[in-house]
Amino acid sequence: MALWTNLFFLLFFALISASHAATNSTTTTLSTYPNPSVAGNNVSFTATVEGTVPPTLLGLVTFQLDSSSFVSLNVSTNTSTATVSFITTTLPVGTHSMMATYSGDSVHATSNSPVLVLVVNPVLSSASTERANSWYHLVCRLLTFSAKLRAVSICDP
Repeated sequence: MALWTNLFFLLFFALISASHAATNSTTTTLSTYPNPSVAGNNVSFTATVEGTVPPTLLGLVTFQLDSSSFVSLNVSTNTSTATVSFITTTLPVGTHSMMATYSGDSVHATSNSPVLVLVVNPVLSSASTERANSWYHLVCRLLTFSAKLRAVSICDP
């Protein structure tokens, strides 16, 4: 009889544990700054995971760049919200899709952030900067000249 009772309790707790494993939903969000950015400059990424049941979130957040793993960070907090961040300067020029995925734990389910579109612009060359400056100075001179003409025509009878 004791054997059957022990088996019953083991089976009961196994079923209870299995039914509660990773059944609590989570929400993952992703933000980046700045966006758009310039190649070679700092870009920061922050993922926030919110669980519906406190007190502990454990697991891994994987940041994906264009559907490939880019960075993975551990999550371990004593609250129902966890935030992980990193900074990089190695993003290639172009338009990219970014997503953060929380791996889940024994209590919390996995979740994905919505896809975030990130634009990385090329660095302006010194020739481009000089051309932009020369156009700026030309426009300023024309506006100054136009203002002087109008001032003269208004003052003359």
